[in-house]
Parts: sequence; structure tokens; C-alpha cells
Amino acid sequence: MDLLGFPKFPSIPRIERIVAMTQENVHLAPQGLHVPHDLKLWMPHEDQLFHLFEESLLHWGKVDCAQLEWRGFEGPAKLLLERRLDFILPHDGTLVVRCPEDFSAFLSDAVYGNRDVAIGKEEALQEVVVLFWYRLACKFWKADPGKFRPALFKPSLPLNWPGRQPDVACLVLVQKYPVEVLLWAE
Repeated sequence: MDLLGFPKFPSIPRIERIVAMTQENVHLAPQGLHVPHDLKLWMPHEDQLFHLFEESLLHWGKVDCAQLEWRGFEGPAKLLLERRLDFILPHDGTLVVRCPEDFSAFLSDAVYGNRDVAIGKEEALQEVVVLFWYRLACKFWKADPGKFRPALFKPSLPLNWPGRQPDVACLVLVQKYPVEVLLWAE
């Protein structure tokens, strides 16, 4: 356990960053942030990532969820629907959200029911990913939302991900649907 009571993850790789963080400015980190001395980028812990995702689901559609233990990516899973968001602000990185194919339809039904709405069932997951990214960048990294560019999604396949384990990840159970949230910093 670290000083904040979070488990240490020895498999997290070191991240090279342009903006150096030194021992002297670690005290400037907002309370609760995981700022290991060997990393130069503030990264959320698995629990913090989960809570931001949970907030996004509750805010967007009052959809409840629970955290499961994430054991690392070990190859293709039955989470065939993926959304990948590459970002440059406030830091360069990649966000991937993976879930079963029918999860997006569940989200759409949970929020809109049978009403005629302009959003398609596939777009519901995209909305949640954008909202989650916005919360992560604004609440965790204190980014200025006025500088955000429109979210651009790329095709997401494990072959196109960064060639290493994610820097932080969590597994979320939403009703009966497992949802994997993966985050890499470049």
C-alpha cells in the first residue's frame, strides 16, 4: 500500500513525460492524487478511474455500477464493442472503453426508453465516453475545457493500442454488463 492507502501496481510501466514533476512540486498536487515520485505524470488509481466513470454514468443516465477487480489485459475478450479516444490535452494519451455489443443499446434504453430520439443506440456509448473523458480531464487533471478539441474516435482494436499494458485500468459491472476502461499516457 502507498501513503494514500492504495495498492501499488508493480506492472505499471514508467512513463517518460516532457513536463517534469520534481520532488519540490509534488505538494502542489490536488489532494487524493496518486503522484509517485518515479512517474512524471499524475495518473489516477484504479479506484479513482472507477469513481470518475461511475460519476459519468450516474450523471448521464442515472445508471448504477460496481467495481470489479481488473486482472490485466490477457488478449481478446468477449468485449467486442470498443471506443478509442486519442487525446493531446492536457496530456497525450489514449482512452479505450470496451464492453459487450449490446451494452450501448442498454444505455440508450436506460436513458431514452422507447422514445423517438435523435441518438442511435451505438452513439449512447460514445456519449458516455466523451462525458467520462471530460470529467477525467477537468476534475483530475484540472484541464481548461475551453481548450478541448472535438472528440475524435478512432477504430479500436487491441492491435492498434499502445504496445504495453495500460497505465491504469478498471473493470466496471453495469447491471449485467462488464465494461473495461483502459488509460495510457504517452
